[in-house]
Amino acid sequence: MPPPFASRPRLETPRLHLAPANASDAQALQSLWNEPEVRKYLWDGEEVPLEKAREAVEAMNAGFREKGYGLWCVSLRHSGVLAGFCGLRGFGDAGAVELLFGLAPSRTGQGYATEAARAVLAHAFGACGLVEVWGRVDEPNARSAKLLERLGMSLRRTTAGKRHRLLEHAVAVADFRTA
Repeated sequence: MPPPFASRPRLETPRLHLAPANASDAQALQSLWNEPEVRKYLWDGEEVPLEKAREAVEAMNAGFREKGYGLWCVSLRHSGVLAGFCGLRGFGDAGAVELLFGLAPSRTGQGYATEAARAVLAHAFGACGLVEVWGRVDEPNARSAKLLERLGMSLRRTTAGKRHRLLEHAVAVADFRTA
């Protein structure tokens, strides 16, 4: 297990700036997470109160301190406008790590989610030393499932979710490098 991490890394891509989410980002993230197209799959359709957004940001920040990863706010480099979020979090009993991502509806279809996810996965496999990352999507969320496939993830299993079956994909470090 890696030692505690001292920094909260910022990531850059040609079009995006990814900054670790701060407590001051909770309200903007709450607004994004309450967009019907975002919360449909991310929050199982439930409204996200501000306190829950704050708790999520703080929980993800604990991940930065302990494991070197958490939740990044994704902004457009040319304007600084918040386009979405991308991050990593642990799930399950075996210490698996899951990729999370979402964009404002006005920012979809432009490759931003793929670009942000590639940067986060490069960080996961590089600085964090992870050997595998999972991506879980609700079965009707075909757009996100295709994004996982573009990242080199393959379907490993299907499990029961709250509202839909979950398609659970994963990519190993060696497969990501060649994707």
